[in-house]
Amino acid sequence: MLIAVVGHVDHGKSTLVQALSGADTDRLPEEKRRGLTIEPGFSFLSAPSTCDSQNMAKILGFIDLPGHQKFIRNMASGVGAVDVALLVVAADDGVMPQTREHVAIVSLLGIRNFVVAITRTDKAADKTVAEIQIDVSALLQRHAIDPIAFIPVCAPLKQGTAQLTRILFDLAKRLPTPCAEGHFRLAIDRAFSIPGAGTVVTGSVASGSIAEGDTVTVLPGMSTVRVRGLRVNGGPATIAERGERAALNLSNIDAKEVGKGFWVTAPEQIVLSTCVDVKLHLLDTELRALRHWSPVHVHAGAAATTGHIALYGKRSIDPGVSTWAQLVLREPLHLLFNERFVFRDQSASRTMGGGRVIDPYASRKRSFRKNRIPVINALSSPAHDVALIDAIKCCPGGVAARTFRHGRNLTEEKFVSLLVCCEAVSCVDRLGEERIFGQKQIGTAMREILMLVEQFHSENPSVTGIESSALLQASTLSRTLYAEAINSLVRKSSLARISARIKITDHTPNLNKDDEHILSLVLKLVKPDLMQPPPLSELAIQLGIERSLLLDKLSQLAQYGYIVRVAKNRFIHPVALENMAGIARELTRQNAPEGFDVQNFRDRTNIGRNFTIDVLEYFDRVGFTRRVNNQRTSVN
Repeated sequence: MLIAVVGHVDHGKSTLVQALSGADTDRLPEEKRRGLTIEPGFSFLSAPSTCDSQNMAKILGFIDLPGHQKFIRNMASGVGAVDVALLVVAADDGVMPQTREHVAIVSLLGIRNFVVAITRTDKAADKTVAEIQIDVSALLQRHAIDPIAFIPVCAPLKQGTAQLTRILFDLAKRLPTPCAEGHFRLAIDRAFSIPGAGTVVTGSVASGSIAEGDTVTVLPGMSTVRVRGLRVNGGPATIAERGERAALNLSNIDAKEVGKGFWVTAPEQIVLSTCVDVKLHLLDTELRALRHWSPVHVHAGAAATTGHIALYGKRSIDPGVSTWAQLVLREPLHLLFNERFVFRDQSASRTMGGGRVIDPYASRKRSFRKNRIPVINALSSPAHDVALIDAIKCCPGGVAARTFRHGRNLTEEKFVSLLVCCEAVSCVDRLGEERIFGQKQIGTAMREILMLVEQFHSENPSVTGIESSALLQASTLSRTLYAEAINSLVRKSSLARISARIKITDHTPNLNKDDEHILSLVLKLVKPDLMQPPPLSELAIQLGIERSLLLDKLSQLAQYGYIVRVAKNRFIHPVALENMAGIARELTRQNAPEGFDVQNFRDRTNIGRNFTIDVLEYFDRVGFTRRVNNQRTSVN
């Protein structure tokens, strides 16, 4: 269990930690000289041998945080992944400015388990100690915190330390074991080099687990490195998990390339944000309202940067109010869903408020922010299934799978099981991005599509089917949901694709006798199994029909969907074209994610290069393929 030791400067935090654990957490020469904690210090206490090893935490980790107002950034950097706050208040001093600020910061960062140690009780009367307890209770209640215990102590005389130790170990037994699910993440609070070993970084494991030999990514630099070795809670180990202090020996990176505020993450969890949607709270101790676009200092994890607060739908909020907002950051930070942060004023002289991240993939674009509040409200639920179901309801275009999955740090297995639980499916849109829809959404979309196609057939009995682009435009569906509904109906054999047209499977169009005669002649040469039919000039000669007249008739038959015009003088049977579309789909799967080129397609279809280009450019025009440089991928 990790414990943040907080409180005003010179209230005896370091002395108390040394009395509890036997370790002096002030390691810097300047700290020794000034008698002042500047950087977070760490020490560990093993459980007494009398503890039940099956039910009681074996190690307490103390994080001794600086109490001086000049080092609030250093203080905030040490509170990540902490379970409990040990608030230290001196009996001869009482509640002081940094007592209040530390309590505000820790509560804004989501820590609700508080134990209060009233130190230097040898320098104050019992009545004074009782009055201080009342003052601290009032301070904590202002932040909706109910303290677990008040323990009077005198650290130099070891008075009260045994009782405090017992309470902390008992609390460790009662608190739930931190869940290690999700990808590995560690916020770096120290980075240094050891001769013969190389770069070492330390921090608290925020999620997941890591083992020797694993590959990780250092953010924001994106360096991929290997974990050569590690230590956990001050001792050697082969694996580190959520809620533990870890030191990682990293290969292939210089200590100068890493610093406080960086993150070590699993390679799958690369998320960097300069704009995030948040639920923001302004402390009731503020004297003025917070205005839209106020400049602030933001502290999250072990990192700090400047930025602005953009309020949703408001010009300002009053002290004590919570609201939806965006953090627009000057530098990218690694932030995920439910990540806690605090913000201070422009001069970094006071803590103004804090909040939690809802969506790390936000945008300042007007189109993104429009009607955004219902989406943020849906995504705010800590329960993944509730958030996904609610988000699907208010996102007609689907929920972005990548942002939902990575923003909530879900593994592939967890994400797949979540889709099953929520009766949802993930579909790939025309840009290659996955979108999540509910099965009910898709069912409604399928019924709408069927109705529109049936209506088209009743109004156009001589036409094979409706063009896909026209059907999409007539519908109320997003492009991705439309494609998934069409694919589902085709799989069920309710609809059939005839090139770029969609029809009811058993629909047979009606032609007049003249058109039927021309069609029968043409289909002897433009066959379903012929991927390279003759060009228009050869067709005219073989059929004995004037070229201009044949072109008019073929164009009319193409409008009805009996044949497809892929180029100025090239017509092909819809079945042959669909066979080539199948080849494009197969090549897309085989060459993912890059796609296939002209040569790949030509080799598989065994047609001429010019006609290959005609077909592929036709696929591009109708939206069946997406071209990037010389590579193509099918989109459905």
